[in-house]
Amino acid sequence: MASTLIDTGLYGPGRTAAYLILQDSGATIFDTGARSSLPSILARLDEVGVEATDVSRIVLSHVHLDHAGGAGALMMACPNATLIVHPRGARHMIDPSKLDLSSRLVYGDEVFEEMFGSLMPVPAERVKTVEDGEEIGAFKFFDSPGHAYHHLVMLDQASGELFAGDAFGLAYPEFKFGLPSTSPTQFDPEAALTTYDKIIELAPTQILIAHFGPIRNIATQLDDVRNGIEQHVQIGQSLRDTNQIEQALLNNVPSDARDHFSLDCHMNALGLAHWAGQVELGPVK
Repeated sequence: MASTLIDTGLYGPGRTAAYLILQDSGATIFDTGARSSLPSILARLDEVGVEATDVSRIVLSHVHLDHAGGAGALMMACPNATLIVHPRGARHMIDPSKLDLSSRLVYGDEVFEEMFGSLMPVPAERVKTVEDGEEIGAFKFFDSPGHAYHHLVMLDQASGELFAGDAFGLAYPEFKFGLPSTSPTQFDPEAALTTYDKIIELAPTQILIAHFGPIRNIATQLDDVRNGIEQHVQIGQSLRDTNQIEQALLNNVPSDARDHFSLDCHMNALGLAHWAGQVELGPVK
């Protein structure tokens, strides 16, 4: 059965997606948005006739807060769910104090509080880690570094859908192009390129990303993110100021899309500056 998109409302409508997958074994939610996304997720469950008690799994692509900031709150709302996460991300869900600190360095305290609020820990006994190639029911999980070392993607072998988080870049349905996601603090261009190839080798029928929705044309997105990595790396290496990097990234975006991609270019610039050694943002390890 095809998945259902959940607009988490984070950063505004049509910006950050989670996904609901229904199977005989129960409902699975992929990614959670922020804690402020909880009402949107529960409302979407209600719309499609799913009770919070029917949710058996909550899967995190990675522990960046636009994907996992709401995990603790959603786990409380879904008492029968197990949280599935990359081995490198699990401890930050059980004790989010270091994640809190690292994220405040990226966003600043004021923006952090406005967007994410306090992070709720998840009891260790409700957390399950998955290794590369591990299967749970119809789902198969794959390590997918490049955007973050603690990133995974999930293939639904029943439908052929692949849930990619940030591992296959950014693309919004209003526009006909995509960008890589190089946001802080673990951007690795070579690993990102390898992950793109790994995703394509899985031959998914559809790729669903967090920002935002199903990819309309997989081949076009692949070209965009591969070429984008090369362009982003060149900009990150040639410019020595985060603001200059951000402006250069925006200049590469069509003029009618710059407002929409401004936050993405800002975050990509921070990640490139950190990767190039120009700023220290305290990576989550």
